[in-house]
Amino acid sequence: MFMAKHLLWILTSVLVVGCGYPMSLVGIDPDLSSVGGAFDDSIIDPNLQANALEILEVNCAGCHGHNSGIAGIYGLNDLNHMIREGYIVPGNINASSLYQSIRADTGSMPLGQPMSQDKIDVIRDWIIAMGSN
Repeated sequence: MFMAKHLLWILTSVLVVGCGYPMSLVGIDPDLSSVGGAFDDSIIDPNLQANALEILEVNCAGCHGHNSGIAGIYGLNDLNHMIREGYIVPGNINASSLYQSIRADTGSMPLGQPMSQDKIDVIRDWIIAMGSN
């Protein structure tokens, strides 16, 4: 059952992202919590979580999608993958390569169009909030 749900999620997300629709608009669970995801995000403010995932979807997932990405970095629309790969270290922005890559003072992402400080702050706050899990 887990594999069937996981496969359905992957196929749907590929179709949805490939067609340019935000995953959140079609009810896809980007952190896989509904199919046995490893990270319990229930303690994170749902608005903060939604805002952070939307920022990553709009600014990052186009180049770093679910199955492939530039420079081998992918899955920036999947919270559990980001944690497994070390892109996010819950509670630790200094060890989170995702945060380090978007920081206004040292970050280089997204290419050609850095994020606003407000968006960077949302990602920072989201990663910090994960530390109390």
